[in-house]
Order: sequence, then C-alpha cells, then structure tokens
Amino acid sequence: MHSKESLPQARTTALFTTQAGDDLVVYDERTFRIHCLNFPAAFIWRRCDGKAGPHEVAKALAAASGLPPEPDLVRMTVQRLAEAGLLERERRSETRISRRQLLRALGILSAAAPLVTSLTAPAAAQAASCIPKGASCDTNPNGCCPGCHCINGNPSKCAGQC
Repeated sequence: MHSKESLPQARTTALFTTQAGDDLVVYDERTFRIHCLNFPAAFIWRRCDGKAGPHEVAKALAAASGLPPEPDLVRMTVQRLAEAGLLERERRSETRISRRQLLRALGILSAAAPLVTSLTAPAAAQAASCIPKGASCDTNPNGCCPGCHCINGNPSKCAGQC
C-alpha cells in the first residue's frame, strides 16, 4: 500500500541563491546563514513543493544523478533541509534517519549523497562590505554597494547598477 506522504514546501522568502558549479549556495537573510547544497540536496530542495512525495522525487533524482531511487535518502535530506531552516514548515519525523546509517545501508559513496552544509555569515558591518542589489537596507540605508541606493519600501531594498 502506497501512502500519500508529500514533502514540505521549500522556503522562498528572504533567501538568495546562486549556482556554484554543481552546488547551490543559499544565503538566508533572516539568519545570516549560508547553506551549500550539493547537486542531490539542491535537486531535492527544488522539488519540495508540498505535493511531490519521496518516492516520486527519489525516482527523478535517480534518473538525474545515478543514485539509487531510495525514498529514505530523500527523507533524510528533507530532515537536513528542515534543520537548516530552508523549508516553510518543519517536518517532525518519529524515526530520524542518520546520514551514516542510511549511507551504510545503501552502500553509497558519501561524495555522491545529498549534503547540506551551513555556516553563519558575518553581518555586512562585521565583514566591512556593502549591501548587494536586492538585499534589505532597512537597518543601514547608506550601506548599499557602489552604484546602488536604498529604495524605501517594506522592506527597503538596494537597487541600481551595483
């Protein structure tokens, strides 16, 4: 019997993303944290739409990456994404799957498995840098990068040719 389990929704607000080779770098403006998602983790995060289930995503990931079509691999990655704050609502699982247990059971090389790495980025003032285009300038209206200016709004954002 197949359950109607679906993955949660990926968060899209206050996040800035950039592709870095096969990895996806996500900056969380709320927490000042940077998350690096390798290809499998980014693939899974992008498919967290509140509708797709782990079996469906596992099959798509297998086709795109060569990893085995393992729903538990998807569930483990969703746990990591929730812990990183990259999902709209956290999923609470009664059985937590550790990365080591899953990889050992599946015999997957850890380099190919989904990986979410997070670190705290310094605030702009701490890093002595400017506020990039599109970022909030509510707390520092004069802190936009050269060529940009703070556009008042809710929230205010840096705009221009920076």
